[in-house]
Amino acid sequence: MREPQSLEAILLSAADRISGQSNLMARHAPRQEGFGRYHPHLGGRPYMLSPGT
Repeated sequence: MREPQSLEAILLSAADRISGQSNLMARHAPRQEGFGRYHPHLGGRPYMLSPGT
């Protein structure tokens, strides 16, 4: 794939990456505080803080 060539394309590309990363983390995060499941694209296990912290 080629790199974005306009500011709008760069912003949309970044938003798409963040959205995908957020979705992947949400699927592997634990329901309670602590570490979630490992995923190679995350480079580790997502950590969840307790609500209100």
